[in-house]
Amino acid sequence: RQRVAQHPNTPIHVLEKLVDRENSSILETALNNLSHNSKTPDNTLQCLAQTSDLKICTVVARHRNTSTTTLKQLAKHHRWEERTIAAKNLKISQETLIQLIQDKHSTVREAAINNPFAPASLLKQLDILQNKNTSPQTLNQLSTSKWVIIRQGVARHPNTDKNLLKQLAEDRVSMVRLGVAENPHTPSSLLELLAVDKDDAIVVAVAANPNTSLNILEQLAILGKPDNKIKQTAVKALINRFPDKISKILADCITSFTPIFTRLLVFLHPSTPREILAQNTYSSSWLERYAIAQNPNTPDEIRVALTRDGNRVVRAAARGR
Repeated sequence: RQRVAQHPNTPIHVLEKLVDRENSSILETALNNLSHNSKTPDNTLQCLAQTSDLKICTVVARHRNTSTTTLKQLAKHHRWEERTIAAKNLKISQETLIQLIQDKHSTVREAAINNPFAPASLLKQLDILQNKNTSPQTLNQLSTSKWVIIRQGVARHPNTDKNLLKQLAEDRVSMVRLGVAENPHTPSSLLELLAVDKDDAIVVAVAANPNTSLNILEQLAILGKPDNKIKQTAVKALINRFPDKISKILADCITSFTPIFTRLLVFLHPSTPREILAQNTYSSSWLERYAIAQNPNTPDEIRVALTRDGNRVVRAAARGR
């Protein structure tokens, strides 16, 4: 049965029976044969597109018998790799292609834009947005576009005025609001509003924006979950932009005993209070103990204790200081 499932001349209906009956490597072989077989009909390919096997879905997305309906199904796949391959298929419908041009993943968007059947009017608007000298008046006209990717491009453009940015910050599509949060010209007052957005990616962008105020960064660094990207990005921004005001904030950032990247950033920073470094001398993470051994603010007696640490890298760091 394994050999039959593998053979290039095995009839499609036999391969389909093997898929139905088997639950082992024979099933995988038959699925693989079906996905590569030039005679496999679209209704079978549509069923194959529902498998979790990335290789099979990839072949289905490229298959010459795959219909626009199956490609539409693959365009909604949770894996961006599958959506990218579907975007490259010349049989994809323009409706599905427009959907993929506005995908959240940049690789998917690029593949869809480069498809020769991408709408010319959309591509023209994208070209306008690529020009850094596009006038505020033109950007204002493009801001009402029915295409999300165009509105997001306006939100990111350096020449978009503050009033238009405020309007775009209220867009119902999160990708557009993300564009406003990423724009280095977005005023602090508008970033403060976006800092409470329900989409975490937008809040991360606010934390990374050079115009975000110290007050907002402090709140994001302290109130954020211990292991999430928002907190980590806010702590990085505080260290880079407000090094003279970071001491107390760093202490407040240690809200969890679980070894996480935020804690490591804190233990590496020379402004971290000595008592915080001392309290974490016996952290369960050797990386954290290494950071404490390296920190110039670590008390001498703590560094002496770390020269006897169980980890040789920590011991060497402590002796080196």
